[in-house]
Amino acid sequence: MQEDMGEPGPASEEGDVGQASGEAAEPTDAPAPSRRKAPPPSDDSRPTAVVAQIISQNRPVFKQCYEAARKKDPTLKGNVVLLLTLDAAGKLTNAKVDLERSSIKLAEVTDCMIQVAYGLSYPASSKGLDKEFEYDFGFNNHPRQ
Repeated sequence: MQEDMGEPGPASEEGDVGQASGEAAEPTDAPAPSRRKAPPPSDDSRPTAVVAQIISQNRPVFKQCYEAARKKDPTLKGNVVLLLTLDAAGKLTNAKVDLERSSIKLAEVTDCMIQVAYGLSYPASSKGLDKEFEYDFGFNNHPRQ
């Protein structure tokens, strides 16, 4: 909530217009009617956080790729940076591993993780835009449970 400093202020999240004079408004229990329309979305409807949540929810499946390789090399640890491109409809059109920024470069792990990414569902864009995303998986070689 915005503190009344006696100066004009921007609209609050509820759509109320800030005070235009130095006089304080009379307190009221009823919400003020909205005087303007909500602004159009300023960004794609697929913020990075939404895609990161989808990836995070499926992290156990991605981790299976790492765990399969770790059975052959118990000392395997590091990270894999996955780069994804989604089209306007939410279809994954490109998935690759950033090998320069990834310390795990085994095709067994990276190819598996790319296949997992292609198997997930992603939201469509409300603006009809393609968008690129990045997710850095850290695998620290913790003991299996």
